[in-house]
Amino acid sequence: MKKITYKERATFYIQEVNKDYKKIKLLKTIKKKYNINSMVLCPCASGIYLRECSELFEESYFIDIEKTMINIINDQIAQQNIKNVKTYICDMKNINELKIECDCIFALDQGIQYLNSSDLKKFLENSYSVTKYIVLELFDFNLGKSLTYYDSKIEDNKFYFSKQFTFNELNIKRYNKHIHHKSYIEFWYQYFNKDNHLFETNFKLYNYEPNTIKKIVDRSNRFVIQEKIKDKNGTYIIVLKRISDKNRKESIKIV
Repeated sequence: MKKITYKERATFYIQEVNKDYKKIKLLKTIKKKYNINSMVLCPCASGIYLRECSELFEESYFIDIEKTMINIINDQIAQQNIKNVKTYICDMKNINELKIECDCIFALDQGIQYLNSSDLKKFLENSYSVTKYIVLELFDFNLGKSLTYYDSKIEDNKFYFSKQFTFNELNIKRYNKHIHHKSYIEFWYQYFNKDNHLFETNFKLYNYEPNTIKKIVDRSNRFVIQEKIKDKNGTYIIVLKRISDKNRKESIKIV
């Protein structure tokens, strides 16, 4: 059995993770409601929504911390002859270093929950020069709900079957376990082909209740919550709008 990292998981990520048509509906809704013409998707992973973003928006930027993920997207861009999507390798909290501008940043599938609270605040501060809107898709792990990779009904530290997919002509079965900590959830994945334990990986996501997100947004003094959308499965969407320079400076004086 081999322990793998995000870099190695990238080689089969596009087979492992399925497209969620709720995400496409969300992209369309936000585009129409807030007149979004250019966007950033981060983290973008292997570009599951590449075609949709290229068709919906005039210009898109796909950003991920892992070079292998970006290489996979670049291959798709070349194969599909896509002209309006650019890719960057970057830690999302340092997004301002790319010197790009767009109408909206989308952080889908709990991607923002890879960041701890201080890094999340830094992300918001650094996004101020990049975008007018930010859309965060989060999940509250305290609500007893479930995701494709998390089932609250399963007790901590117990592996359970969660996914089956084909990679390199192998029938892969994935088993998950989670461990709750005070501020984050730790995840472990094990991958099998029949009885052969191929590899395993782990990662953690920080848990953010809506009130915690509001406090972080307020402390950043860069954005305000424009809209909050709840889903019955425990997922919630936060739409942030950039504060004008004038209002931000006035807020700083009051403090």
